[in-house]
Amino acid sequence: MTWQTQGQRLYVYWPMACPSLVFFLIPIAGFMLPRLHAMVEKTIDGNQLFEPQTKLWIPFKTRSDALLAQLPLQYGLSTIHFNLFLEILHDPSFSPRDLTFRDAADVDMCISERRRNLAHQRSLSVLKDEARECAGMSPIVLDLVLDQIIEGSPHFSYEVGAMPGGAETGFTSAHNWQADLRRMCLVHRSWTAPAQRALQRRAILTERRALPEFARSLACGSGVREFAYKLTKADTCTSFHECSVAREHWATLATVLSRLTNLRYLCLRIESAHLADLSGFEFVLRAIGTMSSLEALWLLSSRDHCPYLPNLCVAISKLQNLRFLSICNWTCPRKGITDIYHNHTFAREQESALTLSPPSQLKTLQLRDTYLIIPPAYFSWFFQPRDEYALTALDLQLTFARPPNLGIVGYDVSTSSRIVSAPVLAALEPLLPNLTTLALRLFYLDTSSAAVAAAQDSDVQTILG
Repeated sequence: MTWQTQGQRLYVYWPMACPSLVFFLIPIAGFMLPRLHAMVEKTIDGNQLFEPQTKLWIPFKTRSDALLAQLPLQYGLSTIHFNLFLEILHDPSFSPRDLTFRDAADVDMCISERRRNLAHQRSLSVLKDEARECAGMSPIVLDLVLDQIIEGSPHFSYEVGAMPGGAETGFTSAHNWQADLRRMCLVHRSWTAPAQRALQRRAILTERRALPEFARSLACGSGVREFAYKLTKADTCTSFHECSVAREHWATLATVLSRLTNLRYLCLRIESAHLADLSGFEFVLRAIGTMSSLEALWLLSSRDHCPYLPNLCVAISKLQNLRFLSICNWTCPRKGITDIYHNHTFAREQESALTLSPPSQLKTLQLRDTYLIIPPAYFSWFFQPRDEYALTALDLQLTFARPPNLGIVGYDVSTSSRIVSAPVLAALEPLLPNLTTLALRLFYLDTSSAAVAAAQDSDVQTILG
């Protein structure tokens, strides 16, 4: 392996005998390691509650009063809803012993199940006994035809069309099969229910308000095989004003994912303007870690990175059937919370997560990252073969910025580009015996402009034009 620089470009020459080696010109931008402040405070002591705004311990008449006071004082529950909640508690017909709800998701599940049962009853009521042969076709044959229509369609084409800021083709190009299934619903009433179930195997949500609607629909359940959720920056900017709102949203998404027990393909595309928009995303990663049937996973973030590397590694390590993984901008946040990685709790979580191993079935990895300064530890975590795990296909696109130990004055692009890329290129070496396909795209920013952008806390992309 050799490399050399010329002007603003880095050329990499990789001597290897790969059947389909893809060679790319490697142009090299930054990343700051984040710090996660895990503030674990004791908020209740007997009948006293810690009030965060005044930072005082407030005594209440009973511990039950203190527990309930958490809702408005610490979790922002409105006065109207708090009064309504108290009215329900004081209602003589209300009994905690009769309560079967475990969390808010049970309400959505009751609605979804009721709608599913009604749809099933309606489909049976319009069919006579002799008509239940699917218009002369065996139900088994009809199911095979439906399977062929769905399996023959592409899985969203995310590999080329679902990058943040890219074209919408990844979400729209594979919809011809839906028209075919809708036409089948009109052929005969006996075909309607099976065709509708087939339509529900693939769910694509492209706005925030569609998530709670989907949670209460009859489609949300074990019948879904492919699920894509796109959250645009317009949604996060207008809705996620506080961390509590974001956490509630991600908790809802996590609950929805936990109900998709047979999911095989999952894509989450998130465009966030602020790091607070991602508060609570660990709930989603925890839910992903329980998806035993998942075969392909796309986690696509916008320019604001996600400081959930330990959670991500833990979730991926549990997906024993995962074959394809695509990650975009998932390692760290931008300037302003760079203390996250210096936090001892985060450091322990990261160290513990990196002792795990990716699933042995994972063979294809697609990695995108921008504003990278220090190659993160998960490069080695993904690249290092161990036990039965070894990648056979890798698509890597990284953008490096000026190394933190180099000054702006006297900065040598040809020297620094080799410095920042060397750890990544060295980490690739263990992969070579097993790789059959390798695609590399390494870029670096104009470091002076990048440094000025960081100093002014401005958008690097805007300054570099």
